This record gives sequence, structure tokens and C-alpha cells, in this order.
Amino acid sequence: MVDMIVVTDGSRLLGLGDLGVQGIGIAIGKLDLYVATAGINPQRVLPVMIDVGTNNEKLLRDPLYLGLQEHHLDGEDYISVIDEFMEAVFTRWPHVIVQFEDFQSKWAFKLLQRYRNNYRMFNDDVQGTAGVAIAGLLGAVRAQGRPMIDFPKQKIVVAGAGRLRK
Repeated sequence: MVDMIVVTDGSRLLGLGDLGVQGIGIAIGKLDLYVATAGINPQRVLPVMIDVGTNNEKLLRDPLYLGLQEHHLDGEDYISVIDEFMEAVFTRWPHVIVQFEDFQSKWAFKLLQRYRNNYRMFNDDVQGTAGVAIAGLLGAVRAQGRPMIDFPKQKIVVAGAGRLRK
């Protein structure tokens, strides 16, 4: 039985770029966090790397690179691979939660939109970031001891926010 899957295609690791199959460490690390902080059974998590190539020219030329040494799959071919993965996972474990991790922005939103009504899944870079931001705001309001109805009157400063790259 698997309760939680973190899946990546290694195409957009924040701060590191396209690492191809070498991005699997991020999925493993995220699952470590779920085990350590949320109490998820470590025997019921699964990191997944979907190797659909890389656009990292250095990796494509490296004879020791373990991943598919072809340019990253794109278009309908890419969608087809992800569709097959999602169908297989939820056929095998209908109650699993799938977290998409570090997918290129051009795919992150499309995949979220495509699967959100049919599968128990989320994209950490899209929804996780927003969830943490809202939790911080709600915590700040609570710490002030003010009722939530006063929330629209609060002054909020966001410093250091990055920009979304498409």
C-alpha cells in the first residue's frame, strides 16, 4: 500500500534548473519531510522519477549521465506519458495522494488543471506555496488576537517574492 507519491520529471528544480533524472533526490527529500513532520509511514511512500529526457545540454553530452539522453519530451507525447502514469497509479492505489514536484511552469498549471477533478493530487510549487503563504497570514492575524473579520483591515507586506517564469 502506498499513501503518498512525490513525482518529478526533473525539468525545473528551483535554483538548480533542469537536472533530468538527477532530480529524484528532491522527491526523496520531500517524502522525508512528510515522514518526519506529518507522521506518514515511511514504508508507505514512493518517490517517482518520470524520465522523459532533459534539455540540459551538459547532461546530454555526458556519457555517465544515467537518464534518457534525448531532449525533453514535449506536447501531446509528454501529456500521454503523464496520463498513463496517473491512470496506472490510481488504478493500483485509488486512495494515494500524488504531489507533482518541480515540473516546468508550462506543464505545472496544465497538469494541475487536467487532473484536479479526477485524481487526489496537487502541485507543491503552485498550491503548496500559496497554502504556506495563507497559513502565515492567518497565523499573523491570530497572533495579534484580532478577530478574522478584521483581516481585510490588516496591512500586509510581502518581501522577497519571486516571479513566476513561464
